[in-house]
Amino acid sequence: MGGIQRPEFEERRRKAVAQDRSRGLRGLLVCSQGGGSLDRYGDVKYLTDFYTPFPCIPDLANNWPGRGYTFFILPVDAEPCLIADVPNDGFLGDFEETVLVTPDGPEKLTDATLRFW
Repeated sequence: MGGIQRPEFEERRRKAVAQDRSRGLRGLLVCSQGGGSLDRYGDVKYLTDFYTPFPCIPDLANNWPGRGYTFFILPVDAEPCLIADVPNDGFLGDFEETVLVTPDGPEKLTDATLRFW
């Protein structure tokens, strides 16, 4: 049973919420890009164990305007929400909270944040 287990990710989120609450914040919005180095996807991976393998590619035809991006909403007084561009085909790790799968994360992000803020 290698790797980081679910309780560790839950504890990371719990600590982040506690810090937000102590600072009077309403939550975090964490953004990541896939298909690249750790500095692009590490923030969402650290809190959720999710990584999108889809790279951020200039899309001149506008076929997949939001592919390669992942957003994680971590409110202090509600359940977290992960907005992913790929279904859980083993990339989602142990994250079991609300997951919205869409090829256009930035558009879905607007809808999702309205529920929390």
